[in-house]
Amino acid sequence: MGILVKIHKGSSEIVAICDKELLGKVFSDGKYELKVSEHFYNGEELNEDKIEKIMKESNNLNIVGENSINLALKLKMIKEENIINIGEVKHAQAVTL
Repeated sequence: MGILVKIHKGSSEIVAICDKELLGKVFSDGKYELKVSEHFYNGEELNEDKIEKIMKESNNLNIVGENSINLALKLKMIKEENIINIGEVKHAQAVTL
């Protein structure tokens, strides 16, 4: 599956999740630009069970890529209406309080 997960800790925690093959790429649709930077997204490649646990424990997700988005949909962490396309890549953010 090739999904990377990086947890950013600070005043609030953000979990960055992306398809591994998108790392380092830039996507644009004329209005928005998304840089899948190594600094923000390059984390640990995990299996679906570990990703599910992290997603369910987080209240701030930033998700990029077909596989990552499909997993978040399957786990009901996001809804279809949360997904946007930037160029040819899918992106979603989920924040729960």
